[in-house]
Formats: sequence, structure tokens, C-alpha cells
Amino acid sequence: MKQISLYIIYILFSCAGIFAGRPANAQEIRPAYTLSFEPLYLFNSGMRINLEKQIAPRNWLGINLTGYYLPYDTESGHGTFNSEFESIDGLKGIGIGGTYKYYYARKWFMELGAGYTFFDVRNDGYGFRKFREDGLPFYEYVYTEKHSYFRKVTANFSIGLHSTFHRHFYVEPYAGLGLARSFYDKSYGEKYNATIFGIGYRGTYPVLGIRLGFNIPPAR
Repeated sequence: MKQISLYIIYILFSCAGIFAGRPANAQEIRPAYTLSFEPLYLFNSGMRINLEKQIAPRNWLGINLTGYYLPYDTESGHGTFNSEFESIDGLKGIGIGGTYKYYYARKWFMELGAGYTFFDVRNDGYGFRKFREDGLPFYEYVYTEKHSYFRKVTANFSIGLHSTFHRHFYVEPYAGLGLARSFYDKSYGEKYNATIFGIGYRGTYPVLGIRLGFNIPPAR
């Protein structure tokens, strides 16, 4: 986690360096497409990629893909915001969403978003395993692979600043409020829903992020 944090800090400072070198008379860039990623997701062992298209002046539509991955590890386990820092043996997740963005000022925008994410949490442990012998069902208490599945639906509203500082790149911080609803098997219990960051959380939550983006194609 410490190494990932250093990578994020390095990326953000690199972008700040580019911004500092922007000529005072640089022209604002508004290409037809943009491609961006969100490095803050690395704190949660994830990454989000966004592709956006301008559909009319001041109006943009976007699609985003999000992935999460923690390798299988039973010795030390893992802890993230998603698991509320409870130890888990592994995590996989994939999500898809869409956004609508409206520029109400030259660089300020309002954004509506919605998304769906599927999580597979692995926590191996002892339990009953069913097997058949001579046509009869039997159960044995063994150490076995266990998976918990979570499906989360979200909707959010945010306000952000599109800071174009280079003909190829831009930075886009944003903040707002969201609503989450998670669905999972009742046999899992009320897992990972004690805080707004848990994958089982249901309710409102703050939205905060930053996009590092590329203009496609670059302006001439």
C-alpha cells in the first residue's frame, strides 16, 4: 500500500509540473473525445478508465470501466477501504457506468453518473462440504474455498473543474454526493457495510476524485 501511495504522489506531482510549465497564452483545448484514468482508485486496489465524447456544445457523454484485484493470500491477507480494513484472502471486481456532463461555465461542470459493480470476495475457512457416496449425500467439515458475492448500484451528482494546461493532457478534480445500494446473499450477514466505503454499504456517500486525461485526437 505504501508503494502504491508513492506512485500516486509521483503521478500527481508530475502533472503539477506540466501545469506549472503551461504558457500564459495557451489555448484551451476541447477535443471531440477524451480518455482519462483515476489514480485515487489505486488506494482501493482498483483503477477506473473513462472515455468521453462531446455530443453538443457544453454537453458530454461518458462511459467508464472499473476493475479491482487483490491476489490470493491466506498468510497475511489484505485490507482495503472496500473491506473496511478487515482481512480478506482475495478480491476481484468489475464495474461499468455512464456519465452526463454539462459545462455551466468555461471550465466548471456539473455531472450525473450511475454505475454497477460486481465484487467477488474470497475468505477461505472451515465449513461443510457436500459429497455423494454410493448414491447417498454426505457432509464433511473441511477447510475450503469460500466466496462472497456483492452487487452494488450507485448514482451520483458532482461538480468539477476541467483544467486544460497542455495540448495533450488535462486534470479534472471533482466532488459531490452519491447514493449506493448493495445486494448480497443474506447468508453472508451484514458484511462490509459499517462505513460508507464498504462494498456492502447502503446509503449516501461523499464523492471525491481526480481524473488525469488525454485529448483524442490532440488539437492542432
